[in-house]
Amino acid sequence: MTATRASTNEIVQIEIQRHKQLQNVDVIAFDMDMTLVRYNNPNVIQSVYNCMIDILQPKFPFLQNKPIDMSFCQRGLVIDITNGYVLKLDNQKRVVKAYFGNSIVPKETIDKVYHDDTQPLASFTGDMGTRFFSLVSFFESSSSLIFRDFSQHLIDESKKTGQPIDNNEFKKMIKVMLEAYNIHFSDFHKGLYYSEFEKNPGKFIYKAPKEVLSFLLDLKSRGVKTILATNSISEYTECVMNYSFGENYHQYFDLVIVQAQKPDFFHGDKPFYYLENHNVKATPDLITSKIQFNTTAMYKGGNVKCLLENLAPLLPKPEEPLSFCYVGDNLIGDVVAPKKINWLTIAIIEEIADPDEVIILKKRQQQKVLVNNGGNSDEENTPISTNTASSYEWGSFFHVHDDHSSLSIDSFWAHLIKNNADIVVPSVFTLAEYFYSDKFDHETLSPCAVVYGAL
Repeated sequence: MTATRASTNEIVQIEIQRHKQLQNVDVIAFDMDMTLVRYNNPNVIQSVYNCMIDILQPKFPFLQNKPIDMSFCQRGLVIDITNGYVLKLDNQKRVVKAYFGNSIVPKETIDKVYHDDTQPLASFTGDMGTRFFSLVSFFESSSSLIFRDFSQHLIDESKKTGQPIDNNEFKKMIKVMLEAYNIHFSDFHKGLYYSEFEKNPGKFIYKAPKEVLSFLLDLKSRGVKTILATNSISEYTECVMNYSFGENYHQYFDLVIVQAQKPDFFHGDKPFYYLENHNVKATPDLITSKIQFNTTAMYKGGNVKCLLENLAPLLPKPEEPLSFCYVGDNLIGDVVAPKKINWLTIAIIEEIADPDEVIILKKRQQQKVLVNNGGNSDEENTPISTNTASSYEWGSFFHVHDDHSSLSIDSFWAHLIKNNADIVVPSVFTLAEYFYSDKFDHETLSPCAVVYGAL
């Protein structure tokens, strides 16, 4: 669809409005993993897979540790714990593709299970539930492959024995998977992933580009409060930031929050714990409602209400409402949750750096989408894309083509992004470039990748 002159002008005005709003925020909070710190996704996905198999194999010996099939590990898939299916959803929460083991589920079966008399996905929001398990991040994406192989084993055994599949086995499997995540990711000194990471962080993450470091320092010099707010544990945060940003990484932030437990951080009431350093254990005597800024300490947990109370007196006009922005990659914890409390939201979506995905994003829909080519080709240490859209077993992350109706529609996650993110960029590097640019190419709106919203 070709934009008219009028619609192009409208798009430019939206872009300018968003840019001014961003340049005038009081506080910018950043997620760490896959936001401020870029990851080598294939290596991370393989490592997490190995960690899961380490726990699963003793209970399910048929699961083998092997090089994983990246084409099946698209993030955003949904596991149906009741039926053992792996699903991809469209913007109406309809199942457009499903696998049961190695086989594609026929459309007739999909309609019968999900679309006809009962609609079990009607209340699905993307959160983890009792029936549906969302694989929102790259850390979780290998679970789709594990679940596929598990289901295929049950199918094969059913054929051999002539006995029907016991669907309770799927629930048992998910329970052990969650236990495996807890074992490997809750204790820095016991987790297999953490041990491998500590030995060779360069295998998993990239050094922060100098442009990003300068961007953060300049924000602080302008009086903008910069916050690192991550769900990662303190020891891992220290290890990651030391490698990517340097041992003096605290200089880039007014405050460092670990184990924030997003999305609850944005609407809950959990207290802050003051950790003098990353090795301190959070005990009740360390609970505090008073936050010290610009120190080398960390704060664990907490909530937005307490954060606001501590920030307001530090700003030039404490009597005026604060303007907040959150930057992150997790579509639930970093985009939907802060948007619910009316923060400006910036989604870091690596998939839009994929040339095939950019073509999809350039489609104008409902006069709300503004795009360009991502503009980060000069970024230092840019990770290689995990996949291209054409190589996905599942197709595009953003886009669904319905062969039966010959229509092209948004995926569930693209719809969620469009309704909750104000700005979408592939990296903080691109965000830094966009932040300082006062003039935009009217055709591509370069250097910004995508801006949502209407006047």
